[in-house]
Amino acid sequence: MISHGAAITSRFDSRNAQVRALRYARIRRASMGSRHAAAIGEDGVLYTWGSNANGRLGHSMDIQEQPLPAPVSFFDGRKLIDVSISHCVRDGVSILW
Repeated sequence: MISHGAAITSRFDSRNAQVRALRYARIRRASMGSRHAAAIGEDGVLYTWGSNANGRLGHSMDIQEQPLPAPVSFFDGRKLIDVSISHCVRDGVSILW
């Protein structure tokens, strides 16, 4: 289940849920997997949350879970236009991690 502030579980939950932490971000693109999610705001900021196993969220490897959406600092100063759980695009270049 993708978290929106609650503990992350492996149980699949297909119900829609508002991600309260992003309610003012004006999300233009989003992508979700079974254990993590990513979203881009109108300002081009990338937010990720969920399981950070192997650094898959782009945050510090020191944390295992990011329960709330947090900006990915690697892209500071860049305006992202698209996101997918498997890749994102920056300045016309596909970035994979």
